[in-house]
Amino acid sequence: MRKRDFSERASLANFLRSRALSSNSQSEARALAYLYGDFLSHNLTDIFVDSDFQIRMTQRYSKSKPKRELLGAVHYITNPLETGGHTQLFSRMVESQIKSGDKVSVISRVPHTIIDTLRDIGVSTYIASDLDELFEVLPTETLYLHNHPRDLDACIFADRASAAGCKVNFVNHADHTFSFQPLHRVNFLEVSGYGAAITKRYRIADSQSFIGIPSPILEEIHWKPSAERFLVTMARRDKVRPYGDLNYPRFVNSLTLRHEIPLIIFGQTGAEPWWSEYKRNDFLEFRGYQPLENIIPFIQRSFGYIDSFPLTGGTVLTLVGSIGVPIFSLKHGAVGYNVLEQVRQSTLVDLNASLDKYLTNGILPYDLNLMKETVDMWHSDSKFQERVEKTHLNKPLDIPTWALLKDGDVDIFDVRSQLFPVTRFPFELESAIMLSTRIRILFKIFPVANFYSDLTCRSFFVSLIGRGGSIYKKMRNIIKFFQRSSS
Repeated sequence: MRKRDFSERASLANFLRSRALSSNSQSEARALAYLYGDFLSHNLTDIFVDSDFQIRMTQRYSKSKPKRELLGAVHYITNPLETGGHTQLFSRMVESQIKSGDKVSVISRVPHTIIDTLRDIGVSTYIASDLDELFEVLPTETLYLHNHPRDLDACIFADRASAAGCKVNFVNHADHTFSFQPLHRVNFLEVSGYGAAITKRYRIADSQSFIGIPSPILEEIHWKPSAERFLVTMARRDKVRPYGDLNYPRFVNSLTLRHEIPLIIFGQTGAEPWWSEYKRNDFLEFRGYQPLENIIPFIQRSFGYIDSFPLTGGTVLTLVGSIGVPIFSLKHGAVGYNVLEQVRQSTLVDLNASLDKYLTNGILPYDLNLMKETVDMWHSDSKFQERVEKTHLNKPLDIPTWALLKDGDVDIFDVRSQLFPVTRFPFELESAIMLSTRIRILFKIFPVANFYSDLTCRSFFVSLIGRGGSIYKKMRNIIKFFQRSSS
């Protein structure tokens, strides 16, 4: 399997970087810095931190003094989401500290129902929608940073707090990719062995402590398979984008036809290009995006869970394991996210064989009860709360043995070359970016992006030029787009 050539993206990355540093407009510089961070994080490059860029960008920010100090534990989050492990990790950390009697505050860049819920349980909340509002407050004791990888503002905010004597904890939830991060006296809170290894090799950290991933459910839920057998999976966006032999759509298409068993797929619509060959398979049922509370009953009643690949699940496997549902998952280089590494299969051949044996004879390659007990031992709410409290009391925890990389695992740094050979461009050109810069970005994308196999780029150009009409109309749409964007 060929490795990716990261150098082909260097031209665009370097352009975004240099233009951000040279721009005479602070608003444009910040917008380009966001785009630079997005581009690096979306493409799984071999760049994990750019300290020189951050230091030089910091000099452009206002030196205004804060108006209010925040005591106790302060949690910063860029943008809470309805679903996903990142927001869940944030809310569970806050809730665990409230249960422990700690004084807790939350800063969010946007209003959200999750923030409202936390306020109802005694959390002080602040909405800092712009940079001036963010820099009006200053944590002075402990800051927990749950920032989006592109959120440079948050990291400069954290470094200011650190300079004032605040302890900064960087919650390394996006541990597999580039992220802006605090640079001064920072403690990394690791959720996986994979991320911990990358931190040691590439990032800037004064210390590390393991917190792990909590189970997404608090109440006790037990597996109750329905009489009509079906399988289930969750795979948002391009977690199942095929690459080489790691072709999830082909794998489940063959499996469901062979055993005549439905597979309910959450997070996919079936309109993704990798499903186009299998639209005639009525056993594949696409449910698209659904809130977690709607998905859990299906998982509970399913006959088994087939994990996504080439990007496998982290939080979702913890959820499935805590319910006690049989799990079928492929082992790959990004290991150490949950204690269920022991139930993963080493190859596609092994995964296929274990599914055939289970669907035919009900035989699993592991003890199901022991699996659930082990998940509860490491990922239950009470165990997670203990780890968060020890971190808050400055008692760091080592990475557990099960999360450490072992001999024989695919090298964690080489496995990245197996995923996403296509350049993905997060096309969110903010109005602060000048028209001339927009045009240069547009033309720099052409040599590095494969628009026919990349949904992000393709959807952008479809919305930009339309699906039909003459070349004249298409060009007119492009001109109108740039006119609207620069106004």
